[in-house]
Amino acid sequence: MTTRHAQRGIVFGCVLLLQLGASTAFAVDGVIEINQARAKAGGVTATDTPGFPVSIDKTGSYRLTGNLDVTGGLTPADAATVTAIDVRAPNVTIDLNGFTISGPIHCTGAPLTCDPAEPMVGHPVFVGQGVAGNSFQGTTVINGTVQGMGASGIQVGYLGRVERVRVFSNGKSGIIADAFSVLSTNVARANGGSGIVCASRGCTLTGNTAGENAINGLTSSGVASGNTALGNGQFGLEGIGVFVGNEARGNQVGLALSASPPAGYTNNVLSNNTSNVTGGINMGHNVCDAALCP
Repeated sequence: MTTRHAQRGIVFGCVLLLQLGASTAFAVDGVIEINQARAKAGGVTATDTPGFPVSIDKTGSYRLTGNLDVTGGLTPADAATVTAIDVRAPNVTIDLNGFTISGPIHCTGAPLTCDPAEPMVGHPVFVGQGVAGNSFQGTTVINGTVQGMGASGIQVGYLGRVERVRVFSNGKSGIIADAFSVLSTNVARANGGSGIVCASRGCTLTGNTAGENAINGLTSSGVASGNTALGNGQFGLEGIGVFVGNEARGNQVGLALSASPPAGYTNNVLSNNTSNVTGGINMGHNVCDAALCP
């Protein structure tokens, strides 16, 4: 009798573990895993319903184990309104793990145009994002690719971090961040808005590359160093704060200063822009087409 009860207990325990595994997939290290099948099934977190977006309502670490594609079964215009991952808790880390989040937008040409184009007023607006993490502080996104979303590729809020991510061919900006965010070693190319935007105070942009975006390459209101802006439709580097050791080449304007810039624009290299420097006074030692800027 004792043995029989023990066997029943083992079977019950195994069934329970299987049920738990079906609702939330944990890796050995405790990170919650996300892939296309998990997104379709729902239950990644307590409030996550089947399909997109994947809703993350719990602080912690999450990791992609496969690509995510929001376009399945939808027209391109409808898919452009769909967000892949919606962050609804503070201090969430999302490791894209080398995988790609994809939407239906394709941006090509010079000047850059995106297909499908943003609808006219009165039609649904393209609001789909790869990762929508701007409603809570401390969202981190690392190590992967976000392409073809209807709106921005990645958006993080206060104290956010985006690192080693490629964002391209999104309908609006590639990466948008809020105050005191850190954005490093990302590549933003051919987005329908700007490449990388952190227009609030205290941002740090380091070692990023932004090229061939429809509007600006990089916009910063903090410290921007070691970044490269190539062939963007308007400004290569733009904003207030400190710009040190950046390169801007082949943009409409290389470096757009604020009206009354601080003494923080130094050692930037500006070349082959229609206009190298505009708005304000050159406050430091910068190079314009192989000579000191005026």
